[in-house]
Amino acid sequence: MQRLVQTIIVEWAHCDAAGIVFYPYFFTWFDQATERLFTANGLSYPELNARGIFGMPLLETGARYENPCRLGDRLGMDTWVDDWQRKTRCSSTGSGTPTAVRRWKASSGAPGSCPPPSRRAA
Repeated sequence: MQRLVQTIIVEWAHCDAAGIVFYPYFFTWFDQATERLFTANGLSYPELNARGIFGMPLLETGARYENPCRLGDRLGMDTWVDDWQRKTRCSSTGSGTPTAVRRWKASSGAPGSCPPPSRRAA
């Protein structure tokens, strides 16, 4: 599975009264990046559901905010899968070093394994 690098441009709606990104937006961006990574690799969320994988609950998440992100800033979001059998990991390469770790949840409720994506025709 390929990595997916995206650029996020901080918009007015992302900022709080102090003019910096309100921290929950980083976690929204993590979720969006994960979904876009899988879709780009032929595994949209509906496809995962069809394969018996329902949801990707967070096991661990966190962030270290080194610099404020302000209106108009361009942030890099680098997303990849560490291990197909256990977890997916998302990381931001923008200001700070937020991370999110997820575990697949199979329809049985037990942790499941996610099959590798099928190759998409270019």
